[in-house]
Amino acid sequence: MRRSIALCLATALTLGLTLLGAAPAGARSVGVADPSGDVMRSVLTLTVDEGCDFEADECEPEVDGDPFDPEFRRDTTRVGDLVATTFAHHRSSISITSQYLDIRRPRAGQELTWVALTRGANGQRRQVAVAATARRPGGVASIERMSDERAICRGNITRRIDYRANTVRVSFPRWCAGSPRRIKLSGASFRLAFRETDTSLRVEQSYDNPFRDGGRLSSDADLGWTPWLRRG
Repeated sequence: MRRSIALCLATALTLGLTLLGAAPAGARSVGVADPSGDVMRSVLTLTVDEGCDFEADECEPEVDGDPFDPEFRRDTTRVGDLVATTFAHHRSSISITSQYLDIRRPRAGQELTWVALTRGANGQRRQVAVAATARRPGGVASIERMSDERAICRGNITRRIDYRANTVRVSFPRWCAGSPRRIKLSGASFRLAFRETDTSLRVEQSYDNPFRDGGRLSSDADLGWTPWLRRG
């Protein structure tokens, strides 16, 4: 149940664009500033009758909230609040570094998921993710080819979550993104918190991204992207 809810909630992103200064076309890197205090939060609660199991087909849960179209409201928390992100296209790799006000190590029942999207001038598109939990605070990294959702580049992603410095840095070889001469990048950060009892499951999701001050989730048609970044 937890896994299916998490996947439903983390499939959409919405991003606008606020650059740190004007980035010329064909730049190798770009910094993006994000105002603080723009974390968006939603709550989903599922309840079942006493004696029912959430995983049992015969138990139909009562749902407070829509997992496919959650209602997000601005939250004042510092945890998960992105304030700056640097996107860079190097000679042999691509790197993204995100700075938070407070990143906070996940506790039991909590997940931190950092997501980036790549769009190459050659048409190749990728989704890069780092998911951290209480058992794996250093995060598990993955890259998917968006055309067929196939996992690629296993073992070739370098990631570092620094809970003291409140940063996440991810780097991967250019060939993992299809070796484009020019690339656009986007991304967002999600936090999930699960609280389960015998008859209820409460899911809190919050998100922030380096491009938009608040806003709701939508499809990638609404994404904001960096300018085209040429190989360094």
